[in-house]
Amino acid sequence: VDIFKNRIGITFQNPEVPRFDLLNYAHLTKQGVVLDIGESGDYDDKFVESPSIFYEPSLQKLVMLYTAYKVVDSSMVACIAYATSDDGITWTKQGIFWERTNVVGTPDRGGVTGPVMVKDGGNYYLFYIGLTNAGYEGGNKTICCAVGTSLSDFTGGTATRKGAQIRPNGTGWYGSAVWHTSFIHKDGIWYCFFNATASSPSYERIGVACSKSLDGPWSVVSVNLLDYINDADTTLNQKAIDPSVVKVGSYYIMAYGAGNAEGKVQDNWAYTTDADFPYGWKFGGVGVIPSETYDIKFAHKPFLLCIENKIYHYYTALNNSNHR
Repeated sequence: VDIFKNRIGITFQNPEVPRFDLLNYAHLTKQGVVLDIGESGDYDDKFVESPSIFYEPSLQKLVMLYTAYKVVDSSMVACIAYATSDDGITWTKQGIFWERTNVVGTPDRGGVTGPVMVKDGGNYYLFYIGLTNAGYEGGNKTICCAVGTSLSDFTGGTATRKGAQIRPNGTGWYGSAVWHTSFIHKDGIWYCFFNATASSPSYERIGVACSKSLDGPWSVVSVNLLDYINDADTTLNQKAIDPSVVKVGSYYIMAYGAGNAEGKVQDNWAYTTDADFPYGWKFGGVGVIPSETYDIKFAHKPFLLCIENKIYHYYTALNNSNHR
């Protein structure tokens, strides 16, 4: 059990620059496709994307939550599915984990996507993007939450839906939509990092909301934390998206997607110090770039997992046929 508890101890050679390459992040080796779409008629036969992973003691396995799309009544509908693994590479699908309400007026009527599980005080908090309409990322987007005391509360549909926790505010950097989340607990405060679409122009940036409890309420920091200015490649000038934040030694590392209007998207990483957190993010380097047939178009929507001083960087791959 203890092997999966993010117990990393690193001594950096230069305290001014994090040697994240010591954790092999600068020298990642692609393992190929670890989860693909299902057979025709399955709950995930259209797309699979947005993986996030946690260790579940009751199963003694890693659990991957992911977004699964299928076509229902001529429209794509997103649910959250799950798979399990002993090694983080070979995954066995287990079925649907959480579904839309399909109830008029609810923030997740049309679909649920972008899942992240956070455990605290014996409770399981599932944060996800609620979609008001069917279709790929359809309708209005809000960050929603459901709470249970076991995984079966979610697979059985009995977890408590808490509704939208973070909404776009109609103006500024998170004026139009809010998206993928990543959580850090520090000094009694929960930090929810998320990307958002601005009202105008419709660029995407990464910011943070804070709360003393996962139950909320959440207070959004008024300025975004990370945008393309921190990126060494100035052609990636319209998107900083889908953050995944982990603590490594005395630093915080964020994997994120970077992209532009012409369709170039890749995963990069940024870092900040424990003293500057949650601010002070600096561009660290390139993480994963499109290079293989399965990810030649996009390598994005990252999730970082640390096991025994190794970095596992999961991401959504898109090929030239738009196969996710």
